[in-house]
Amino acid sequence: MEKHSERWYGLDHLRAAAIIVVLMYHYRAFKHPQWIDEVGRFGWTGVDLFFVLSGFLISGQLFKEIEKKGKFSVNIFYIKRFFRIIPAYFFTLFLYFTFSFSGNGKPYHPCGSF
Repeated sequence: MEKHSERWYGLDHLRAAAIIVVLMYHYRAFKHPQWIDEVGRFGWTGVDLFFVLSGFLISGQLFKEIEKKGKFSVNIFYIKRFFRIIPAYFFTLFLYFTFSFSGNGKPYHPCGSF
């Protein structure tokens, strides 16, 4: 018997589209072609879409656990979220502190210094 995957690949495509729109919004801080302004100004929709997808997928996990066990543990939920988010967070911090400094020793900011 073939095992059926419960992954919704279309949602991965929506998530990728949301990320691309947000990246294009931030890319406007650099020299860019004109069409980036037209698409990039909708960067906020990518953030909204990403949060909606995250809420849908996380609530689906909670409902599946409730269906299976009749309840869900808040502690286990937060432990799972912690170990899912923290490695990416520390990796991002590592990248920032490793590569964020320009040649003059000051942190780089695309919009200039503050």
